[in-house]
Amino acid sequence: MLRRSTTLHQPLVGAASALLLLLAAGCTSAAHTTATAQATHAEPSPAGSAAASAPTSASASAAPTTVAAPSSADIAKLVADLPPAPADSKQFDDGKPEGALTADQFVDGLFSPASQAKAHTTEAARGLQFAARRAWMSDTSAFVDIYLIRFATSKGAESFYDSRMTSDAANFDANTSSAPQLPNSKVFVKTALDKYGNALARIYVQVGNTVITVYTASPATPDKDTVSALALQAYHAVTAQQGAAATS
Repeated sequence: MLRRSTTLHQPLVGAASALLLLLAAGCTSAAHTTATAQATHAEPSPAGSAAASAPTSASASAAPTTVAAPSSADIAKLVADLPPAPADSKQFDDGKPEGALTADQFVDGLFSPASQAKAHTTEAARGLQFAARRAWMSDTSAFVDIYLIRFATSKGAESFYDSRMTSDAANFDANTSSAPQLPNSKVFVKTALDKYGNALARIYVQVGNTVITVYTASPATPDKDTVSALALQAYHAVTAQQGAAATS
């Protein structure tokens, strides 16, 4: 069973302007600003998170290699699109940064150390710009981890989404499904329990130039309902922002 952090979850504030400076400088890391108490169970990486490898994708090379610098407003909007943590949730510190992430921070957080060098090159070719993350421990001892991942183009997002379909097919159960009300979505589950007694679920959704992924590790049973509901919440927020940008 997952051990809960005793630190109450605090709302994350994305330091968009600070991240913009990191992006411009090509900084590959930043200090983690959440509580320092180390939790005993982090999101399984690589196997449990379906990030064991950075598969080569033919479509990755087709994405533009020159990435336009994002604005601080773009970064702040993506962080604002993250679903909020429930009031009764606990902060979960797995040593990975939350809030606004540079492309390098995202790759280093999602991929295993052995795959990171290749992943940095591949995701740069896809036009990865930045990401946003929020994680927490629920009152039922389930771990929830959400990423919103922004690419320069929808083709880059599609390439990343397709590559995850291949990776997760190898690491999760064969019985996948699509989420109701979410086009371009796929839900993966792993019913075999990990060493903490948890079953796993993950969803991916592509919406334009953004990929949404929600992961849960929950006692005994994969929580498909939670990953789908949170992904739908993020989907509505992202599509609203994209619609506003298109009409501005």
